[in-house]
Amino acid sequence: MKICGIICEYNPFHNGHQYQIQKAREAGATHVAAVMSGSFLQRGDIACFSKWVRVKAALRCGCDLVIELPTAYSLSSAERFATGAAQAFESMGCVDILHFGSESGSIEELMEVARICELLDSSEEMRRRIKQGENHGAARQALIENKLGPEAGRVLCTPNNTLGVEYLKALHRLNSPITPQTVRRRGAGHDSTRTKDGFASATYLRELLRQGRRAEFLACVPEDAVPVYQEAFREDQYQVDYASLEAAILYSLRIKSKEELSQLPDVKDGLENRLYQNARWAKSLDEFLRASRSKRHPLSRIRRIAMCSLLNINAQDALLPPSCLRVLGMNRRGMEILKRMQDTATVPYGTSYAKLLKAGGRLMEIDCRATDLYALFLANRGPSGLDYTTPAVIETE
Repeated sequence: MKICGIICEYNPFHNGHQYQIQKAREAGATHVAAVMSGSFLQRGDIACFSKWVRVKAALRCGCDLVIELPTAYSLSSAERFATGAAQAFESMGCVDILHFGSESGSIEELMEVARICELLDSSEEMRRRIKQGENHGAARQALIENKLGPEAGRVLCTPNNTLGVEYLKALHRLNSPITPQTVRRRGAGHDSTRTKDGFASATYLRELLRQGRRAEFLACVPEDAVPVYQEAFREDQYQVDYASLEAAILYSLRIKSKEELSQLPDVKDGLENRLYQNARWAKSLDEFLRASRSKRHPLSRIRRIAMCSLLNINAQDALLPPSCLRVLGMNRRGMEILKRMQDTATVPYGTSYAKLLKAGGRLMEIDCRATDLYALFLANRGPSGLDYTTPAVIETE
């Protein structure tokens, strides 16, 4: 048994994701386990389908086991997102490979950049640039270019490369025996609004959903996932009521004091003052986001801060180590992984939210809150407590 781990959001699961799983199996993986974001995502957005719909699509298309990434990690910077997911795989105790897609396609190139990034992140030059107002990503890219040349700097210009570097850094910090592998991203670019060679970006697919172009959406996803999405369409369990979501986010920001805002993740250097003022006059979330962003604080970070405000996630939550593993779905091979984990896992794991709640503590409470809010913001609103009542997805082959 050779178990491959994949860190993902599957928002939604598409042909590129299936291609990655196929490549992992071609590289020797017999079993594939995914650590997947739940209802809220790293870009500071809400998922286009529920986590159970996305799990079912993944299992139908090659994944064997899906474990939920705690929301406190999924709504974090790339570094904390990667660290939380890597810690989850470490806690399983049986993952042999971490497989990820990248624009580079070269694990050697990414490992060299990751090695230099670890040195630069704590350097005096980095601190000086941040103090002068540069955001961390831009400062790091400039320093990499100075040290390794323009080609190395361009590695950090693309999102999958950037995440890949953070995965490698996380494995190194954890002194992990997990072997990293990467495959070159194929087809449409990360934020492309068109298809290429039969591949469409998740950004394009989400836009098709927002425009109600279901037939075009279904034409761009794996055949085995089509019935899963069609069922979600029939039950109207995919459209988010963004007007209600935005109003709730603005409300959560308006009722917080400056002190409370300062406790949110990534709120530093007086940013709480700008958030406090902007939340009081902005009449839409877009107005708030655009007024609050800056050279030091990019839009994606402000979006995550706003979502953390809604979910009452504080800066300490994403620093908590995972104390349990919530299994969202599995197939026969996934059951074999769980059997292996009986001898290797270092934290409790299972499918029952209620049974894991005591071990999971604060992180599990946030996940439940996220699920309840997600159900409330669907166009066809759902009840609270779905984490307690929704069973894990079991796919029989």
